Amino acid sequence: MNAKAHDRSAFTLVEMLVVVAIIGVLLALLLPTIQSVRASARRIKCMNNMRQVDMAIVRHCHDFSGQFPETSHTVSVPEQAWIYKLAPYLEDMDVIRICPDDPQGSGRLTLKQTSYVLNAYVTSETSKGITNMNKLKSTSQVMVFFELADHRPPGAFEDHVHSFNWFKQTFINNKTVYNQIVNEITTKRHGGVAHYAFADGHVEAISDEQIHAWALKPYKFVLPDPATF
Repeated sequence: MNAKAHDRSAFTLVEMLVVVAIIGVLLALLLPTIQSVRASARRIKCMNNMRQVDMAIVRHCHDFSGQFPETSHTVSVPEQAWIYKLAPYLEDMDVIRICPDDPQGSGRLTLKQTSYVLNAYVTSETSKGITNMNKLKSTSQVMVFFELADHRPPGAFEDHVHSFNWFKQTFINNKTVYNQIVNEITTKRHGGVAHYAFADGHVEAISDEQIHAWALKPYKFVLPDPATF
């Protein structure tokens, strides 16, 4: 009697297969949610990184009479470039300067580079630039740095973009401004959006579609003087 009761309480092969199938279905349903949550966490981490770097720039400008830090092209050695000038204002620069979704992130970290690139319009790389925050008419409208394009390999001078080239008349006429932009920065790394840091210290998530629309106008969203937009 006891043996028969024990036999009836055991799983049959069919029942076990049904349980395995149910578990498989549940995992298949949960996997996209888990991936979405992880992607959202990485996006939030990137935005938080950029906020900290952005506030470090604001503090740097405050301490240096409004002057923005310079790029690797305009200082004697790359180690004196903008991201390193901000080290005194950042607790853990090695973590903060790399976007968790940057496919080249580990290489940039090893070579002491960054996933974030300075806008040349706030440096001395172009005569049209404004290198002093105090001279900006509207800090809330000027983008200071961007997320570096995924396809750009680690390199000593990959810490800034040549934004002054994006809006050349030839590119405007040919409607290829957008192509110039995405050659240097990513516009859809985080589910169709990317992050943009402004001179007043705030960071915005802006869609690739919006950047494309601005490029077609063209809307010169990177220029330091809003009057030129």
